[in-house]
Amino acid sequence: MHLDNMIGWKPSCEIDGSYSAKQCRGDNRTGRCFCYSETGEKIFGWDWWKDSDKMSCACSRQRFYAEMNGRIDVTLHCLDNGNYERLQCDSGICWCADEITGYIEIETVAVPDSLWTFLPCYNSSEHGDQYLRKCESAAQAQRQVQMKLINRGAINAVPNQIRCNYDGTYAEIIIENPFAFCQMPDGTKLSYATPSRLAADMNCNCARDDRAFKKAGISFNLRCKDNGNYEPTQEQNGRIFCVDRDGFAVSSFMAPSADIDCNQFIYYAQEDLFMDY
Repeated sequence: MHLDNMIGWKPSCEIDGSYSAKQCRGDNRTGRCFCYSETGEKIFGWDWWKDSDKMSCACSRQRFYAEMNGRIDVTLHCLDNGNYERLQCDSGICWCADEITGYIEIETVAVPDSLWTFLPCYNSSEHGDQYLRKCESAAQAQRQVQMKLINRGAINAVPNQIRCNYDGTYAEIIIENPFAFCQMPDGTKLSYATPSRLAADMNCNCARDDRAFKKAGISFNLRCKDNGNYEPTQEQNGRIFCVDRDGFAVSSFMAPSADIDCNQFIYYAQEDLFMDY
């Protein structure tokens, strides 16, 4: 690992000073690009830098803003990289969408959701007989139970929320009191865990990245904490360096020391860590 050209990060910005939707870090081989909101929150969607030419993050941004504005029933489906899936349904309407913009494809029409299987972009082997994915269906059923409990005054009996990603897969964390576990998009529970009361400090980035790198045939040599986050201090050939929440280096190599404080190299901006220049 050569850290000299990889340390820290200066985000890409738009003319108006807002964050660009796509933010890339690392090198050409193992570097990655992530989706961000205009105000700097990292949101759903990422891809390898070398594959990110058509990455717009438009779907992720649309879902993020809709949910921030109070919608809890958004059913847009995003690709892994934050772009739009071709078949979309939301607010009772379904259409064939352009991957980059989400606009309806030319020479196609939008239809009521009861007619979604008649769209030219529908594929029975890919989409099956239900638009919502397994996680989304479970979350929807849970919301219905929650509303019944709340209406009966049993607020404290509301179960832990099932969280899904923007592509309909399972979110990073599952709560099974008294513990919170990391999980993969398919719902596979991993061994990384923490007491559920500490789940707010858990992101599972390291646990999930370990699987993603191995799936791509790329060696993964960084250490994870017991809760699935990246260990802030990493070691290579007896030398120490610091990484942020996404596993990117934020310091040069240092001699081993018991009192290394990686916080001196990073600072908080919204929910992410950046290099202080």
